[in-house]
Amino acid sequence: MNRTPAAPELSGNTPILLDALNYSPWVVFAVAIALAVLLTTSTWVVRQALNYAGIEPPPKTEDTGRAIGKTENVLVLSLMLIEAYTALGVIFAAKSIVRKSDMDQEDTSYYLTGTMANFTYSVVVGLLLHVFLWGLVTFNSTG
Repeated sequence: MNRTPAAPELSGNTPILLDALNYSPWVVFAVAIALAVLLTTSTWVVRQALNYAGIEPPPKTEDTGRAIGKTENVLVLSLMLIEAYTALGVIFAAKSIVRKSDMDQEDTSYYLTGTMANFTYSVVVGLLLHVFLWGLVTFNSTG
């Protein structure tokens, strides 16, 4: 008997990452590449947004902002992959609450622009990865 195993059906009830992992070990590689691209380019994206807005970072905040931003990148991409969209709102709100003391003392444009640029960029990378994984799962389940 020469039978080829049938591709499993898309469950529709699990996050796309879990469906994708059932089909290809290359998914781990794709996620690692997306994370590496996100972490290496997000600082540049935030700087470009700040330059576009004509905003200079306050003294001694760049290192702190970079550390917070990189952590935010990992969290946002992880939450996008497991489709925990409500948690994205909680992270965004929590970051705003924590930064409130900074915003009370200084101009809020630096913090707001940096947060929005970094968060949006992380979501865009997460969406692109999500579309790639959806295509991979769809292709593997039909072909």
